Amino acid sequence: RRPRRPRAGVIFYLTSSLHYKTGMETLHEDGIDGQPAAPEKQLAIGHLTKSLALMAVLILTAAGGLRAQAPQRVLQGIIKDAHNAALPGVHCTLQKAGLTAESGTDGSFTLAVPASAMPGEDGTLNIIEMTKPGLRTRWIRVTEASFTQPVNVVIEPLEVGADNFGFIAFMPRNATIINQLAQIPADPPYAVTAEQLRTGLQQTAKLSATEIPDDDVAFYAWVPEETRKLKAAFLISLHGIGTIDSPVLRKFAAKNDIALVGVIGDPIQRGCYPLELMDQHMARLGQIAGHPELADVPVLTFGHSNGTGFATVYASDRADRLIGWISYHSGYAWQNLMPNLEQAPGLVMHGQLDALLDKYSQDKGVMEMRRTRNAPVAMMLEGSVDHAPVDRDATWEFVVQFCEAAMRARLGDNGKLKPVNIEQGWLGGIYDRTKAGQQLLPIAPFAEFKGDKATANWLPDEQFAKAWRTYGNTDPRKPDK
Repeated sequence: RRPRRPRAGVIFYLTSSLHYKTGMETLHEDGIDGQPAAPEKQLAIGHLTKSLALMAVLILTAAGGLRAQAPQRVLQGIIKDAHNAALPGVHCTLQKAGLTAESGTDGSFTLAVPASAMPGEDGTLNIIEMTKPGLRTRWIRVTEASFTQPVNVVIEPLEVGADNFGFIAFMPRNATIINQLAQIPADPPYAVTAEQLRTGLQQTAKLSATEIPDDDVAFYAWVPEETRKLKAAFLISLHGIGTIDSPVLRKFAAKNDIALVGVIGDPIQRGCYPLELMDQHMARLGQIAGHPELADVPVLTFGHSNGTGFATVYASDRADRLIGWISYHSGYAWQNLMPNLEQAPGLVMHGQLDALLDKYSQDKGVMEMRRTRNAPVAMMLEGSVDHAPVDRDATWEFVVQFCEAAMRARLGDNGKLKPVNIEQGWLGGIYDRTKAGQQLLPIAPFAEFKGDKATANWLPDEQFAKAWRTYGNTDPRKPDK
């Protein structure tokens, strides 16, 4: 049914240009010509022969939103492409309310802002997250002004460079850890038990055995040209800020003979389990790259927002191959509490201004990991940052500094993993959220730290400890160049 004529509008202009080519077929948002890719059809990025220019016009209307007695403000939307045709399949999430909607065949969707929503310090009533395969995730602030003033937003294409390679595969959409654990009853929200997590994994595995592969997932990789044999792989969820094209990451990979592997698609970024579901695809990626060892080398993992589901589930299940793991602005606290994460160095980053931090207390979850598991993990609270980064390059540089420190602590000269020695590391102080902003926190060798060692942030060595303190005390809005 066509939506009612809008009474007041907020218009978002979304533009993207997608460039893909296979040997015989063209990759569209929903797969290769809308069909599952045959096993022998691999995606070769780099010979671009066709481009799809996509402009989505999103019209949000506050239907009855200004009525004093209305129980909620309803945002009705219509998403269209550049040819004025309806654009279905855009997943929209109203974060604070936990409500979701997906644009239908006519491009329309509806989301509700609760009347009880109170503005944050910056006037934000809520945040809409918009995702669709092939487009980079974007977050749109809903403020009082949003109901009366148009806002222009550009959604960038997913960063897949011309020299990457990969393919499309199909995996079960519903067999993910988030589908099982998103509504875990826990009070406080970070007090999720190991038994609950194990039960969730078991339920996910049981569901995986009965579900058919019904959703597409993309696997991409970049391998340094000079690498003869891989020492490790950096597995990155391409959801949110995830990329394998960052010059910072590529410099790190080339220096250390590391493959950059990017994955995207709900079945995997939300935490597929068991990992045997993706093992065959990782092996295939290694064969295409000419590096069959890719399937078995030690790994680092990274995930942003719900992409943390991939990063921590993989780290949890493959701890015997894990160098280190990074959670960037996770969707839930429990994503950072998965079993076995204490086997390798971990870095949990979160924006001090992110509403998800207020809702789930990821910082307290890290302290719980330190106290109950003596986990080698550190929290980095970014004082002037929300759910997305302010300075993306600076973020990746800090992530690389952690990766190199994790390699020093976990990867031996012979290429084999070694246990983490907690007492050989450094400790850092706890961020004070009541003060907010950038904070110069104390750091010291483990034996010399003056605070509570049981809950202090664990840092692999002096080099990273200094980098951690500097990053935490630097305002990304005013980079010191």
